[in-house]
Amino acid sequence: MKARQFVLVMLLVGLLLVVPDATWAKSDSLELQWSNTYDDYEGALVVQTLDGGFLLAGSNSTLSLQCLQLVKLNSGGEVEWCRSYPDVPWVPMLVRLAGSGYIVLREGVDLLKVDFQGNVEWSRHHDIRDSFNTNERVVDLVVAKDGGSYVLVIYSSNIKGGYSSRFACYDVDGVYLWHKWLDSRVCVEVVLPCEADGSYYVGGSQEQQIWFAKLDSTGEVVWSRTYGAVSSKPYIPWPCVCSVVPTLDGGFLFGGVDPSSERGVVVRVDGEGLVQWSSKFGEPVYEVVEVREGQFLVFSFSKIICLSPSGKMLWSEPYFKYAGVESVTIGNRVRSPVSVFVGGDGDSLVVAIPYSVLGYYTSCLWVAEFTVEPISVSFLFGGVGLLFGCLVVAVVVLVFVGYWFYFKKGRKFFVG
Repeated sequence: MKARQFVLVMLLVGLLLVVPDATWAKSDSLELQWSNTYDDYEGALVVQTLDGGFLLAGSNSTLSLQCLQLVKLNSGGEVEWCRSYPDVPWVPMLVRLAGSGYIVLREGVDLLKVDFQGNVEWSRHHDIRDSFNTNERVVDLVVAKDGGSYVLVIYSSNIKGGYSSRFACYDVDGVYLWHKWLDSRVCVEVVLPCEADGSYYVGGSQEQQIWFAKLDSTGEVVWSRTYGAVSSKPYIPWPCVCSVVPTLDGGFLFGGVDPSSERGVVVRVDGEGLVQWSSKFGEPVYEVVEVREGQFLVFSFSKIICLSPSGKMLWSEPYFKYAGVESVTIGNRVRSPVSVFVGGDGDSLVVAIPYSVLGYYTSCLWVAEFTVEPISVSFLFGGVGLLFGCLVVAVVVLVFVGYWFYFKKGRKFFVG
């Protein structure tokens, strides 16, 4: 091979190595392990239990008298026990693991605490009305790690169009401990508790923008950030943030809807809330997870999307590919409670999606377990090869310049 041809080949190899991971990145889609559908449940919610199984909380629509119903599933999706509560005639809004059992909440605000076998330990009603506001509703419930207290996250609005959010903390006996109003025009939608120091990371909106903040254990703002453009509408029809998860590098990933465009959005930030990248989608995003370091899965209205470490889409698959029926699409509610549980080693995950077959109301629940395939060699090579490729290009350019100088300029100099 002539020297000039060798230089050109090496230059081409170096340039290919420098190509971003959008070209080299390739990750296999999920491998379905099992999939079950549970019919006739309205408002079906799922929480993972300590034994690796799942608790389904909903209201069975086949009963003559609608009431709360809890169903315990094992790790393979098989029903272990089912209990109905005729004295609790409501559809649950949230369910949380709480110490020795579970707390189930209705927007009202009614709470029910049951043990791991579904036996009722206590029930109570909280009056969260504030004299200056006309509409109050609970948007999240945070339970302390030891189960000794819980915090209600409350959204308040008034007839003048103002809105705000507050935290109200109670002990297990229902005794009021403390409360904290956040700044005006803040709407908290998701809370992620930090077990290390009792602080919270919260996502939502502020002044028609996406908002993400860190609060201390008493609700004081440590820092806060806003993202994207301001919405031109006086109200936001979709939750700005539907899901917040910590990433393995100490940052965070959150997904929801961009209020300025009303398109789905995923934002990755560092530990201080500074943006590393963001990606937009044509439909709302309900859940985001990191299955391995730098491998992210997005659960939108109709499909599962895999993103690279830089936020580029690697693949997308519709839910019905795995469920076998095209009717498995998320219902029409503003915030559909999609639940995703990642295995401790990141090699598996369980997805639980309430869906509708008749229209507006959720009537079924689809639960499936997947094996997460590792990122392929070409993906890793595309990332690690970036630096190596840059070095190759630099060396090749130097060689080429030296070659050109010697044969074009240097030869004339020596001959002359």
